[in-house]
Amino acid sequence: MEDNDQGAMNGVRMISPAQLRKLHAKLNELGLMDSKRELIGDCTDGRTTSSRGLTFSEARCLIEALNDSDGRQRQIRAIYHLAYKAGVIYGDSDDDKRMNTAKLDLFCRNRGTVKKDIASQSLAELKRTHRQFERICSSVTDRKDRQAYLNQLEDCLASSLAEENYEICAVIRDEIVRLKTTKQTI
Repeated sequence: MEDNDQGAMNGVRMISPAQLRKLHAKLNELGLMDSKRELIGDCTDGRTTSSRGLTFSEARCLIEALNDSDGRQRQIRAIYHLAYKAGVIYGDSDDDKRMNTAKLDLFCRNRGTVKKDIASQSLAELKRTHRQFERICSSVTDRKDRQAYLNQLEDCLASSLAEENYEICAVIRDEIVRLKTTKQTI
């Protein structure tokens, strides 16, 4: 007897046609059709490996997990991108990638808002980590911009000194002192 028939006889609501379409579309989108039987078997604790054998609630949970998985991967990629942009991680060799994963996990455990490895974080936790890395990246960008501005001012100061334009030198010097003594962004 098929799983679907057995479930229907026990009064259990089985997967709906809409859920079946959505499940197959999501599996195709994620490139997981070859792993479909294993995923369904894991989801049902081995009761069935057929998508038609899923109960309504099992199908809902599996679809949510697949949707969550997609969102998690997007968040993880975004976190890595921000970490590269901020200079926290670097390189693109296989060794660099392994090292970067270890560095990010160590950072997240010790200094992250969630205190977990990235792979262990839920979608909501990854969003918090993403926001933290956005702030880090913004801070690094602001610091670089500030330093570039200071360098320009110092070049102008040197140029004004060479031209013996001391009034302009005083204004530039005051601006440099102000920037170096405040946390203000430019």
